[in-house]
Amino acid sequence: MSREWYTYVGIITVSPVIAFKLSKKFSLGAALNIKYRFAELKRPVIDVPALGQYSEDTDGIAFGATIGILVKHSEKFSFGMTFRTPLKVTLKGNATISGAPLLGLPATDYTEREVTFPIWMGAGIAVKLTDKLTFTADAQYTNWKVMDTIPMEFTNPFWKGYFEDGSGLRLDWKNCVQLRLGLEYKTYEKFAIRAGYYYDPNPSPKNTQAILLSSPQYVVATVKAIIANTHKHQYVIPIANL
Repeated sequence: MSREWYTYVGIITVSPVIAFKLSKKFSLGAALNIKYRFAELKRPVIDVPALGQYSEDTDGIAFGATIGILVKHSEKFSFGMTFRTPLKVTLKGNATISGAPLLGLPATDYTEREVTFPIWMGAGIAVKLTDKLTFTADAQYTNWKVMDTIPMEFTNPFWKGYFEDGSGLRLDWKNCVQLRLGLEYKTYEKFAIRAGYYYDPNPSPKNTQAILLSSPQYVVATVKAIIANTHKHQYVIPIANL
């Protein structure tokens, strides 16, 4: 009997953008986000092993928007903010349970998962401390808790009765704030040293961690040398990455 675990999630995004420079100090931009999402999932039916393998193949399109502003107060200080709206997509397709005929049910049924992808907001500053030294910082907030549970609905009333209650994907994710800091020291016109730090927490508790966001929490520090040639190309030389 097959005991396969498999998840494949894909996103294709098209984002036409428009931007305006309203004054010397203030710029505004906006984008329409068109996202095509698709997913394949396979797992054994753990609660009732005799039912064998569960699989689903779904896809859907979602629409949202991104708005951003940039305020360049002076040559030494600038500030920016970005807001991305939530996207709600209904993933539609087929679900199959290989052992469903043992219950007198069809092996395949039409299914839908409604997924709301979270609000994202970011804000950052850049400060030119001296002619050679620039400091940057930003914070990014993601409303992951909106994905606390991803329910599933079936069409066949018998499938609904047998399988729908236990088919929802429970994530128990928490909202998170990502932090980034950076320094650039420009020693010469075509040479600079950059140092950075970022903290990126994982919203998922260990008991619900899955392929949707399998990465652990990241705490990273890095130092790089940047060399620019006469054609304005940049060469990055990593010095340290912790």
